[in-house]
Amino acid sequence: MGTQTTSEQWTRQFRVPIAVFLGVSLGALVALSVGLVIAYLESTAQDALTSVVFETGRLRLDDLQTTITAAAKHAERDADVVAETIAAGAAADTRVDQAVAASIKAMVAGTSAPDRIEIMLRSGQGAVAERDESGAVEIRSTASDPAERNLQLGWRVEEPANAGAPKLRYATLIVRGTEQIGAVGVAYHVPTLSRILAETLGSYEGVPFLLFDRDKVLAHPNLQERADVGTGLPRMDSVADDRLRFIWDVTPERRALLNDVPGHIDRAGQGIEVYVVEPVAGIEGLPLQIGFHLRAEQFGAAFDQTFLAAVVAGIALILALVATFWLSVALSRPIRRLAGAARSIETLSLENAPKLDHSIMRELDEANGAFGAAMRALSAFSKFVPKDVVRQIMDGTAAGANRTETRELTILFTDLAGFTTFANRRDPDDVARLLDRHFDMVTRTIDEEGGTVDKFLGDGVMAFWGAPSRQPDHAERAVRAARRIAERFGEDASADLRLRLGVFTGLVMVGTTGTEIRMTYTVIGDPVNAAARLQELGKTVAPDARVIALAGDSTMAALGGEDGQAPVGEWTLRGRDEPTSVYRIA
Repeated sequence: MGTQTTSEQWTRQFRVPIAVFLGVSLGALVALSVGLVIAYLESTAQDALTSVVFETGRLRLDDLQTTITAAAKHAERDADVVAETIAAGAAADTRVDQAVAASIKAMVAGTSAPDRIEIMLRSGQGAVAERDESGAVEIRSTASDPAERNLQLGWRVEEPANAGAPKLRYATLIVRGTEQIGAVGVAYHVPTLSRILAETLGSYEGVPFLLFDRDKVLAHPNLQERADVGTGLPRMDSVADDRLRFIWDVTPERRALLNDVPGHIDRAGQGIEVYVVEPVAGIEGLPLQIGFHLRAEQFGAAFDQTFLAAVVAGIALILALVATFWLSVALSRPIRRLAGAARSIETLSLENAPKLDHSIMRELDEANGAFGAAMRALSAFSKFVPKDVVRQIMDGTAAGANRTETRELTILFTDLAGFTTFANRRDPDDVARLLDRHFDMVTRTIDEEGGTVDKFLGDGVMAFWGAPSRQPDHAERAVRAARRIAERFGEDASADLRLRLGVFTGLVMVGTTGTEIRMTYTVIGDPVNAAARLQELGKTVAPDARVIALAGDSTMAALGGEDGQAPVGEWTLRGRDEPTSVYRIA
């Protein structure tokens, strides 16, 4: 056996099935090709979408930003005007005079004006001008403990716990000289902000929204009535808008828009929806997000073309991968069978070889035909040469695989006494069938006990144990085989014949002998002759016995004094000078 290199060892260790190799490699090529097509289609469609999305999305978003910024500037301006008026007045800082009260009442009278202006003085006195749902303005005086007045400045979102509507509020100080004498608060209610956003888009498609803390809705077309709002800011899932709740979903179906349009396309909901959203630019200090969403078809046919192209490419990819998998299996199955047939030839296990069918692929069909012919030839050859001998000679483990070696073996000879006379009196076909049946029984029994049939000698058989594989119990196996042959022969009442067997153990030469043209694997030595002579001796020891099996003293010694043998005395076998102790074992 040759020594494998590191490269060969690495290759054998990291082999992969051909179906996996072809499936992965071809699948990767198909996926890459289709992926490039999809990428090209997406790029082309995106180029067409860019101008549409920009024109529609960016402009509408800018309009919404402008509207909210204008409302914020309106509130800040009103607050500054009221604060400056009070600070410049001659009145004391203990109460709000009638002129200022009339002024704030006028400020909240407009439809797009703030809903509420509140003056809070250091003394605890103040005034509130607030517009109700009908548009009527109410003004009233207020009074509270100065220590309890909430004078948080700047922008904030108020969610009253008990009464009042949630609102977006701005507050600023009233300063006279260096003294802070109070504060002014200006607020928009949620319904007013919702109406302003809805009016901004007007006839344009899309649903505008203003969010606070990402999950609370500060303005939405469905919140234009105070009855729709309640006392707290509604969450996205409580607004009658089944699309709004998908805005922050992180799903594989999301795809960002292009250029400077902040938003994404989402297929997670019912159909394709476009979301455009960004932080409010005109109100500082609050986590406000403004934007709109609308169905993709509102952008025109470009979205439909993109989606259709992606679907067609995806279907093509799936079909191509299925075809690749089928092709990989179709190619790998006959190749696996060829490999199985090759292993069967290698181990001479031809009865377990897979069936090699015809193939529509020429090379595979030719290979199948060649392997089939080789297996048929080896199957025929294996009937003449013991498989174990050939198998071990092939891998170099047989005794005397290259030449002969000396080894202790046990030899068995069998012979059918009176066969010649029997054959002369019977039909040749009957004789052939009987002899085939007899040889089948003998060879099967020898094979079951691990023996090797050396040759057929007319109506007899020569076999041995202990080679090509080493068998420490070769004598026991041979004696056991002889007794089983004798027992099975005795059960065949139809055979008008007698059977003699001889068994002998000793050192012999075992291995391959012959010429470069023809060689044979056999055993040579005196124990072979002795076994043959013991078989012949059977007709002298018990000429009338239907079955007799004799073994030499060397075999009995190897058995270690086994019971079941009967001494028949010492005999000088033909070709030997010294007498041999002979035992009948069957």
